[in-house]
Amino acid sequence: MSGRVRGVVLGLVAVLLVGGLLLDARGDDGGAETPEFGDAATVPLPALAAADAVTSSWYCPGVPAPADGSESGTVTVVNTGATTVEATLTALPSDPAVEAAQAPLSLAPGASVRVRLAELTPAPYAGAVVEVFGTGVAVEQTTIRVNGSDTTPCTGEASGRWYLASGSTTLDDQLVYTLLNPFPDDAVVDVVLSTEQGSDRIDAFVVPGRSLRVIQVDEVVRRRAQVAGALVARTGRIVVGRIQKLNPDPPVPDSPEAPDGRGGVSSPLGAPALDTAFAFASVEKGDGVTTRLVVANPGEREAVVLVELWPEAGVDPTVGGPEPLELTVPPRASVALSLAEEELVPPGRYSASVRSSNGVPFAVERVVDLAPPGGLPAHSVTPGVPRLDTRWVLPAGMVTAAVGEQVLVANPSTEDVEVAVRALTPGGEDDIGFEAVPVAALGVAVVDLASLGPRDALAVTVTAPVPVVAERVLTGPAVHSRATGIAVAPVRP
Repeated sequence: MSGRVRGVVLGLVAVLLVGGLLLDARGDDGGAETPEFGDAATVPLPALAAADAVTSSWYCPGVPAPADGSESGTVTVVNTGATTVEATLTALPSDPAVEAAQAPLSLAPGASVRVRLAELTPAPYAGAVVEVFGTGVAVEQTTIRVNGSDTTPCTGEASGRWYLASGSTTLDDQLVYTLLNPFPDDAVVDVVLSTEQGSDRIDAFVVPGRSLRVIQVDEVVRRRAQVAGALVARTGRIVVGRIQKLNPDPPVPDSPEAPDGRGGVSSPLGAPALDTAFAFASVEKGDGVTTRLVVANPGEREAVVLVELWPEAGVDPTVGGPEPLELTVPPRASVALSLAEEELVPPGRYSASVRSSNGVPFAVERVVDLAPPGGLPAHSVTPGVPRLDTRWVLPAGMVTAAVGEQVLVANPSTEDVEVAVRALTPGGEDDIGFEAVPVAALGVAVVDLASLGPRDALAVTVTAPVPVVAERVLTGPAVHSRATGIAVAPVRP
């Protein structure tokens, strides 16, 4: 074993998933029998509908929506197209006693609208279905709490299976799975919750048609440092998200930290399919930041996974890049690689490629915990990106006196390129001074939008001559959100 590989293995935490997770029927199944149900999504990441679509739909898996305002959630709808579109937003509450409610929307080119779901259907949680008469619309959801907020893409596809590689129910952490069924017929779902101490199952969980149901995971598996979930539908298709609340009631800034120094909220989609290659626009190692890549292998065969970290400044392809880090993930197991514990990885920002070298598919998520001096701790979870694109949409950004926005663009090609970052406005796409942002080969560009001045609603696009990955970072005293953009015409990395 090489010194580099040994250093990685010593930094791993392997968690056997005793019950096992069901595999994606597409591609190599890792030696497991293919299930007769639970078809995966055909487009495994949030993406705009085809340009010639007559109608399109978006599904937001759920945000808090209580009537008392103790926490809240919004849905942001942006028209990226050149013509006005009409849409209907239907809010679906988690409380069966509360009726669904609708709101008609009309969006001019470049326009956006933000809807607070508690104003339509007050309930502990609410999801949303946005039905569009046309195409070119992008949708995101935002979870807002006193100790943080998180904005993440919704999706245009439901799936018969979903994978969530990371989660925590330690201390006072709360972990909720949100299951949205946007279709008229009931969906019946089997759930496997696998932890470092074994696994629990929830069989035949029913999600009625046109409804949202939640699973309070921390009440099923308590005090677990690592929870991986697999949800496979016996009948129907659903959309699955999660809301992770770490130390949900932490002290205010400048007072003693939460018991374990963690805090914040994240609310990303699950992964609607396993795959053999994923990308991340940015992973970081430095003071006050802990970044982990959590890889889940639900199959019957060992997965050999290569992690390539490319420095922000890029790499000269004629010289060659860093040696890949090799991870061995046992069958029915998850492995967490912490950059903070890797002595062989210097501090800094990197783009990352995570791929299987033996064809066994997996799921991977980036988990980031921040502990800023004198501020609230923050938490974010981002699924790996299984496709690249030459054009990305980042709908629900903002620049205010308290919140800053950055756009990160990773260039996985071996050529230096220039990318354009533009703002979407009611007049179309605007030049905001970032028409030719240089991105080195295998490098990362960081575009700080603070120079634009206060903008409560800021939707931007990223256009590149080669397939790239684009990500938005929102930061503030009680805001830390990292999310990959919404693709337009995604291709494999």
